[in-house]
Amino acid sequence: MASEQAQLRVFLRAIEHEVQALGGAPMTAARVACIDAAYQQLMSAYTCLRNARDQAETAPSEPAGGASTLDDLLATRD
Repeated sequence: MASEQAQLRVFLRAIEHEVQALGGAPMTAARVACIDAAYQQLMSAYTCLRNARDQAETAPSEPAGGASTLDDLLATRD
């Protein structure tokens, strides 16, 4: 799980870099749509992570369906 958390931190830093790069760029309709879509997806991911944390705090520890890596967890979504 530590590896997945490290991957997530790297991904979040990459997102932060891209957001900062938008600083001086003109806001086209396509860019606004992209930012809105990214915001919606990040809010969904945040809600999912928050709910998982809340469940972990209230329930005894149990394996996440046998998934051992982030890739395994993502594969179960499909």
